[in-house]
Amino acid sequence: MGIREEATPVPPGSSFSQFLQSMPKTWAAADVNAVIGAWSTAWGRGRTVLWGFGAHLIKVGLAPVVVDLMERGAIGGLMTNGAACVHDLELAMLGRTSEDVGPALDDGNFGMARETAQHLNEAISGGAAQGIGMGEAVGRAILESDYP
Repeated sequence: MGIREEATPVPPGSSFSQFLQSMPKTWAAADVNAVIGAWSTAWGRGRTVLWGFGAHLIKVGLAPVVVDLMERGAIGGLMTNGAACVHDLELAMLGRTSEDVGPALDDGNFGMARETAQHLNEAISGGAAQGIGMGEAVGRAILESDYP
């Protein structure tokens, strides 16, 4: 990376598009711009855009952005892992996630909250009995609950 390839700060009041154009055209910034371009093209053509992501998207507080993009029709479906269901459920139940991953990395102890495991198991088992998948089952359980 050379100084001529670095990002260029944008002035206050700039559009998000101008911000993206100011990013470097190499490495991950180029990948982000390529994904956004492909996404925009697909969405503009009425194609379904599916998002695959890891649990940290939920854990770090980006779920409202994802929901907004879904409500606008920019995302047609989600694919994630079980940890995302854990974070989503805990945010609904407690208003925060329960685990601090850092200290648990050394000994591999994750998901130590009994209530989370109990509620997840009930939701997933109930969903299986109804013939629905894990994500839908946990989502329904959250929507039908009396969580704060």
